[in-house]
Amino acid sequence: ILLDVMGTGSLIDNKGLIITNAHVVENATQVWIYPASKDPSGELVLRESDKFLAIVINEDKKTDLALLKIVGLAKKIKPIPMGNLKDIFPGEQVFAIGHPEAYFVWSISDGIVSAVRPNYIWLENEATVIQNTAAISGGSSGGPLFNSEGRMIGVNTMSYEQGQSLNFAIAINHVKELIQNTDISNTKTANESINEKKLSEKFSI
Repeated sequence: ILLDVMGTGSLIDNKGLIITNAHVVENATQVWIYPASKDPSGELVLRESDKFLAIVINEDKKTDLALLKIVGLAKKIKPIPMGNLKDIFPGEQVFAIGHPEAYFVWSISDGIVSAVRPNYIWLENEATVIQNTAAISGGSSGGPLFNSEGRMIGVNTMSYEQGQSLNFAIAINHVKELIQNTDISNTKTANESINEKKLSEKFSI
């Protein structure tokens, strides 16, 4: 996801729903989405010609989650399957994907679940979070935290720089709750509502 800042997001269904952090989109109503693309050498890149426009259809700033919708994705693109909070346990291997420092795009790191912390409070947020050791940094916010089965169990949101391996992801149950609380059938598609000229004028892309 790219505005005047960069973050990461995950396609979670074949209707074009994407989950990310609320602090990534901030007060925006429309954003750019860059799917994974390969350059001639095979390296994963962000390509201008491949970008999509999306609208922010719901936010929960308390849990730091935002739900986006785009149209026009190829049907062969598969959404990320979601896991369950009850199946997460300390010591479980996990993987984080993101764009560290908005430069090292499509980076993956691994670690383990350190703890599941219900009702964790940070800044103005409160949610069940997964404390883990999979390294993340600026640009990785909103990206998926996977288990070893390839299921998303959390949305990466922050890390404590003053500590070591103190990384946190919003637990997947909050993603499911946000989807359930969103009337997707009554949402305008990106093609209907997004004005690319206005978006380009508002943000430095």
